[in-house]
Amino acid sequence: MNEHHDLGRFDPRRKSKLQSRDWDARIQLADWALQKPLDSFAFTDESWVEIGGSRGRQKITRPRGSNPYDYVVPFYQPIFSLMLSTCITMGYKGRLFIWEQETKEERIENMLELEKENKVKRERIAEKRRKALVCYDRLYDLSFLISRNRQRSYC
Repeated sequence: MNEHHDLGRFDPRRKSKLQSRDWDARIQLADWALQKPLDSFAFTDESWVEIGGSRGRQKITRPRGSNPYDYVVPFYQPIFSLMLSTCITMGYKGRLFIWEQETKEERIENMLELEKENKVKRERIAEKRRKALVCYDRLYDLSFLISRNRQRSYC
């Protein structure tokens, strides 16, 4: 029916199509992996679940060639989200880890801790640079004295 009215169902792409070189690289990796013992691999995956928000992108029906912004669908932020991570290996049964999104207080606390760690690291780097420059400054002074003495000897 939509074809007779010049309408179409649209769902925008989320990923670009793989190039042939990407396919070749994946096949090469698979060939390499098939030659290795299976118990030497660990397969991991992460995913998250969002509750209370818009669920993915909804398909809409609109006239072909029309402005897509005339047919926008409201998006609702999720109320709650959690992250799942799994790891599968041969001969080992692990447990499932679930992360809850950090609160604003936790985020601020983590940010302050990270800034503190970065400050310590920056101070260590600055100290290493200062120590390295001491040797460089001595070499520069020696080089300057040598070049000045050479100029005097030419005069």
